[in-house]
Amino acid sequence: MLPNNLVIIPNSKLADSVLVNYNLPDKEIAVLVQMGVSYESDLNQVERVTVEEAARVQETVDGAVRDFRPVVRFTTFESSTIILRL
Repeated sequence: MLPNNLVIIPNSKLADSVLVNYNLPDKEIAVLVQMGVSYESDLNQVERVTVEEAARVQETVDGAVRDFRPVVRFTTFESSTIILRL
């Protein structure tokens, strides 16, 4: 599991279940980070800084896909916040 927990499931439950293996064939996963910025923000700068910082974090995290370029998507316009996902 993502937080490295061990889950024990009885065989009788497994035999009656549909299983989805999220580790195979690839161990890589996407992690979405949601955040909000004010309407006064320069969205070009927000995108640039967010992508730069995410790429910097990728260089320090074991197992990160080094050649993947982070992407920002502005998704929701709330009353006082613009929501984006990285």
